[in-house]
Amino acid sequence: MRKNRRKRMQRRQSFVMVKGAALLLQDEGEPEEDKEPEPSQTAGPSEQQLHLQAMLRLLREEDTLKLAVRLEPVRSCLTRYLLVVSSVGRANEEQTILLGVDFPHNGSNGCTIGNVVPIWSNTQVFIDGDGGFSVTIGMDVRSFKPISVQTMWSLLQMLHKACEAAESYNYIPGNSVHSGLAYYQDHRRSPQGCINAWMATTDLTSICRDATTQEREETEKIIRKKLRDILRESDLENITSKQVRNALEQHTNCNLQQYTEFIDNEMIIILAQMDRPFRDLPLLILGFRMECFKSGRTSEEQGYTYT
Repeated sequence: MRKNRRKRMQRRQSFVMVKGAALLLQDEGEPEEDKEPEPSQTAGPSEQQLHLQAMLRLLREEDTLKLAVRLEPVRSCLTRYLLVVSSVGRANEEQTILLGVDFPHNGSNGCTIGNVVPIWSNTQVFIDGDGGFSVTIGMDVRSFKPISVQTMWSLLQMLHKACEAAESYNYIPGNSVHSGLAYYQDHRRSPQGCINAWMATTDLTSICRDATTQEREETEKIIRKKLRDILRESDLENITSKQVRNALEQHTNCNLQQYTEFIDNEMIIILAQMDRPFRDLPLLILGFRMECFKSGRTSEEQGYTYT
């Protein structure tokens, strides 16, 4: 009986995992009382699966992980993820919070929070070039760079939806701080070097525009044509925006440093066109399903199933 009661308290979450990202599929409600979790059919969980388990343990019981995207390493912080978290407040209101998570070294299965970014009504998302983008809240700017074109595309889709929702509900900073936001801000435990890396913006590509208007238009026309071919022929889970630009430079025999912002914007447009038949499932690409049973109890009462 006790075991069945515990099962009824658990909330099952299903994820699709690809290289560098985990996407929440749906909240499937309460599992059947008599159904036991299926045993793992592999030799053991992969590093990415272990990372997902560790990141889920950082969240409050009432919050939901919508998307976890691995970012390019920065200095001493070798393994970093950006989490999109749906956080529920005291009045049952829902807010999107971005969490920057650090794993201290290769092979580590424990992680800490190094960055907390709430999505308010004035939050904006901008592509910075070379695969990076920034999230701005007034004068506060946070910069991120996913490890692949596919993960960046999926992350940008979710961020734009979160910004639209925040604007629609007029979420603004005020005297009454969202309980989830306060919780995660109080639980920043990453080393100071990692926290500093989350705050840095100096690694973003500087965009210069010294070409004439006619030259830019001609070059942009060539880029647009070649870019579509490159994306169609590439493994989007493994190629980065910088690698896409290098491939373009080889095709055009030109230095395209001045066009990084244009390339990234065009890439997003092309990905949107390619993704139309699968708009509701942006990460369903040769992935496999991971079912995580997240309970409000201790970590020993959590079960994880890989199918």
